[in-house]
Amino acid sequence: MEILLIEDNQGDIFLFNMFFNKLGIGAKLTVLKDGASALEYLSESRLKKDEEIPGLIVLDVNLPDQSGFEILSQIRDNQHLFNETKIIMFTSSSEDGDKLRAKQLGAYDFFTKPIDISEYEEAVRLICYMGYNTHRAVV
Repeated sequence: MEILLIEDNQGDIFLFNMFFNKLGIGAKLTVLKDGASALEYLSESRLKKDEEIPGLIVLDVNLPDQSGFEILSQIRDNQHLFNETKIIMFTSSSEDGDKLRAKQLGAYDFFTKPIDISEYEEAVRLICYMGYNTHRAVV
């Protein structure tokens, strides 16, 4: 399975990658740093060439060129391609309105990035676990 991380913050990319590798789950992690790159990577023409469709997309809300909500909406507009793909928002926002908006747009779950390093590791573990399972985390 492929996990696609859409994140622009180098520190968050480093931490996610480190804890992902520590899990040893055998999935491929692809990192893209902005919405344009992500949407190109997920384009229908590219995926029709028998490219693997990510099973899990981990998406930040605050990206440089467009919001994670805009990206989420565009991905869900291609439901025929991404019906089985879980999209989890992983962001610094803890606003209830952002959580509700993500759910309304079709996010599988919403995690606020923890400040504590051990909690960050646990969040990455839960996110990756949810990529392989059907149970939602309670956060």
